[in-house]
Amino acid sequence: MFALLLLVIGILRKVPASRYSAIGLLCVTLLKLFFHDLTQLDPIRRIGAFIGVAVIAMLASFAYQRFYASAAKDKETKNETTK
Repeated sequence: MFALLLLVIGILRKVPASRYSAIGLLCVTLLKLFFHDLTQLDPIRRIGAFIGVAVIAMLASFAYQRFYASAAKDKETKNETTK
């Protein structure tokens, strides 16, 4: 959740370092989940963990896609005004 919050803050304030660190933290968390935590869970809780990770990954990807769409639109508008 912290990585997702960090990603949203980085997108809203347009801070690339925050966005990159959020993606890195999300990747490290996912690796830890797959290699360490899932081996110690029973099957029902393992399914819940997969669903939780899927929801967080989807929210992060939607937020990043929205950021890229608005950034591309701003860049296009800027190019049109300079011509």
